[in-house]
Amino acid sequence: FRAELDNTRELEEAEVAKLIVDFLGDAVETSNNIRPTEKVIANQELVNLLHNPGYYIPKPLHRYPTTKRFILPGSFNPLHNGHKEMVQTVLELYDAHAVFELSVTNADKPPLDYIEIERRSAQFDGDLVLTNAPLFIDKARLNPGVTYLVGIDTWERIIDTKYYSKNFGVDDRNGVIDELKDLGIDFMVFPRKINDRVEKLNSQGWFSGTGLTKDFAYPAPEPRKFADVSSTQLRKLNES
Repeated sequence: FRAELDNTRELEEAEVAKLIVDFLGDAVETSNNIRPTEKVIANQELVNLLHNPGYYIPKPLHRYPTTKRFILPGSFNPLHNGHKEMVQTVLELYDAHAVFELSVTNADKPPLDYIEIERRSAQFDGDLVLTNAPLFIDKARLNPGVTYLVGIDTWERIIDTKYYSKNFGVDDRNGVIDELKDLGIDFMVFPRKINDRVEKLNSQGWFSGTGLTKDFAYPAPEPRKFADVSSTQLRKLNES
């Protein structure tokens, strides 16, 4: 079966979801031998997490009494050495508490289901928090005063106006940045090796006219190696 779709991502995903439901409905009517391949029994915390924006498992990080608190947010599909290097780098430099953060909802993708939450969570050894906080401003309101560890590609999306307004409004973006500052948030930006070139935070260009300062976003100490393979590339390698 093949369908040609030509619309916005949201409408295409809605159409694909409808096609899947229709296909499953047809299969149920014609077969008595359908068996689940995977099953997860969600506890009440996971149910609350998926259905309540701003929910957090376990406790918010700002309650930890340490001098520095770091969060590395991501989809972790899969977790790879580049992620681990970012966290290890700051733990070697600071008296700090650092965790990975997986949001079950995403600004660009459909929400995770219970099976996928379980699969991705299994990659971690107790150093993961789960949230229903897709945007950085949502995350910051849960955890004021923390430093977010991000790659240069994520940082470029943070300052891209298209994620803040349908009209690509600079004022909307700068308003969010002002609130992030008020919440005591800053960003440590790590280099990424992209297409055989190391991309780093450029202090020229993105400060002008944004209200940003160099203590709001600053280059990370160079990790022991660059994250030259993304989660997307790893998935493709595993599938081939």
